[in-house]
Amino acid sequence: MSLFYSLKIAETNQVMKEELKLAVTDYLRGQGFKGSIPIFSRETKGLYQTLDFQFNKYGGSFAVNLSLLEPNNQFLKLPMSKQKILASRRLGSLSRHLKNKQNQDYWFRFVKGSFFPTYNYKKAAQEFIAIYSCEAEKTFEYMLGEMST
Repeated sequence: MSLFYSLKIAETNQVMKEELKLAVTDYLRGQGFKGSIPIFSRETKGLYQTLDFQFNKYGGSFAVNLSLLEPNNQFLKLPMSKQKILASRRLGSLSRHLKNKQNQDYWFRFVKGSFFPTYNYKKAAQEFIAIYSCEAEKTFEYMLGEMST
């Protein structure tokens, strides 16, 4: 097990996953997604979309990848490894991309500080919901527009 300034990465990531299950799963199901942490998927307007939580290998944060997949009849039954991703972008990166093309990564931090860390799992989950509600649909539309050009 890796340690980062005496933080147990696997344990903090697991606590964050549990918080996401409590705070985010029902919200995403309300948006039409099926699945569970770390991967959710849905079919909307003839498009196949996924939302994938990616945890930082050094701990303390996670990113959310949004993807458009190649349409197929077995969309919900096939594992992600068998599906072709047509476009992908990080949630929270759309506005950053438009302002600064060099910075497209957005990470939700749930551990801050290295020597005297503070933990805020609920805040990270709430931040995800806030950014998702403002930006996710725009990001999916933006990716669709990128594909058609």
